[in-house]
Amino acid sequence: MNSRLTNKDNIVSVQDRVFDTIEEQGIEPRSRYVFMCVAALVWVLWVISVVFGAMAAAVLMNIVLYRYYDLYEIFASSLFVFVFKGLPLIWVVAFVAMIYVAMKQLRRTTTGYRYPTALLALSSVVVSLFAGLWLHTYGFGWWLDAKLDSYTGYYPSQTDHETKLWQNPASGRLVGRPATELTATSTVVPFKDMDNADWELNINNLSTTDRALLDSGDQIRILGAIDTEFDTVFHACNVFAWTMGKPYSRSEIKEKRVEYITKIYGHMDQYNAKMKAYEQAQGTNIDMPMPTMGVCAEMTAIERISKGMR
Repeated sequence: MNSRLTNKDNIVSVQDRVFDTIEEQGIEPRSRYVFMCVAALVWVLWVISVVFGAMAAAVLMNIVLYRYYDLYEIFASSLFVFVFKGLPLIWVVAFVAMIYVAMKQLRRTTTGYRYPTALLALSSVVVSLFAGLWLHTYGFGWWLDAKLDSYTGYYPSQTDHETKLWQNPASGRLVGRPATELTATSTVVPFKDMDNADWELNINNLSTTDRALLDSGDQIRILGAIDTEFDTVFHACNVFAWTMGKPYSRSEIKEKRVEYITKIYGHMDQYNAKMKAYEQAQGTNIDMPMPTMGVCAEMTAIERISKGMR
């Protein structure tokens, strides 16, 4: 150590220590522009991490919105369970990872060391969520999910998830297209589902609107039940358009949910009307056979939706 002394007590001054360290480590002065560039790089990395966090948030927001207005009662015991199961792990991990990176970049700024970790993390979350909400309003989440799905077969898109949910014949759900066009007198239509299985679709219980959807040629979702006697016959009770991946607004999705529930309850309403007419006929001694519920009125979906809305 240098022999510089500051007083009679032989105490080395702070100034001397600094000079000694500079001499020992060979530290050389640098331009202030170097430090400005380093600081700018830190902020650029923070912005990049926030942008990627916002992209992940936009996808997650779109998924939660769609699930909230979907017929979640058919698939899960509660909305929370349905949404939780539908959240893709890849986007959850991406969002958390980007928040962590953003927080670390804030810590490296000139004043970042002054603030607690929780505040830095919260600020990064808030900025990413607000940016994600802005992207969400422009349909970015739908677009990104669809693009990634088209570029690679390994990406677990929401379209794939939705197909797996609805392609479950044993639970009364099918996804696919009719193999031929309908006629005005059609009662049974050949149908090919997403697993390339062939079905004889009994459409006697479909409304005019549902028959039109079935005859549109587009991919559709069907709610019904497998025939108890013929396992290749599927009784179609309701037909729904394939809406996954389309940038519907919140109000449009909400209207569709109301429409779907009304359609499903329609079978029970028809049965209740027949029962009421039967009871009135019994009071007037009119001979009328007691109505049966039928396949569509006995759907599990009706019972689950009824329980979920209590």
